[in-house]
Amino acid sequence: MARETKVEGIEKRIEICKEYASLWEEFFKCFGTGDLQERRIFDQDEVRFQKIITQLAHQKFRFVYYMGDKFTDGDKIIDVLERAENLHVLRDMADANFSKLEIDWHQVFIGMHRAVGRLMRELPLEEPEPEDDGKGKKKRGRGKRKGGTPSGTKAKPRVPTAPKPGAPAVPRLGVPKGPAGPPRPKGP
Repeated sequence: MARETKVEGIEKRIEICKEYASLWEEFFKCFGTGDLQERRIFDQDEVRFQKIITQLAHQKFRFVYYMGDKFTDGDKIIDVLERAENLHVLRDMADANFSKLEIDWHQVFIGMHRAVGRLMRELPLEEPEPEDDGKGKKKRGRGKRKGGTPSGTKAKPRVPTAPKPGAPAVPRLGVPKGPAGPPRPKGP
């Protein structure tokens, strides 16, 4: 049996987290989309809902184990699953309790994605292949993390451009003309 490398271990943890987060999202789609109060609940809806709850409960320990210190809301998962006993209970739940359940679900969901982000930061940068600049020289680009996101890059701020000569004037909506208010007093 081959021993997995550190990178393979991190990639496995990321995959486990993404799979569990996907199942967590399916759980929410059962009750969080549309108006549950107005919806008619069929037996197959309840069976699907119970199947998802069972999968989440069974896989919770594995998920929390592999996330380690990257995910700290393991107890909240069980709390949400216990309160979402079945679709009929959710439909009859008081609005305040239902809202609290939704908020707790979202906090767990955000925590899962935060865990993925923390794990992705642990991945080493991939060395990019040198690019030929057309002059026979090879230039190196920036590295990317294995997840495909450029490392150390920031979005460039959009710089407003001056209108081209002869172009029609475009009104600037929402920007007051003239001074923006009284001048600010100069500090000491």
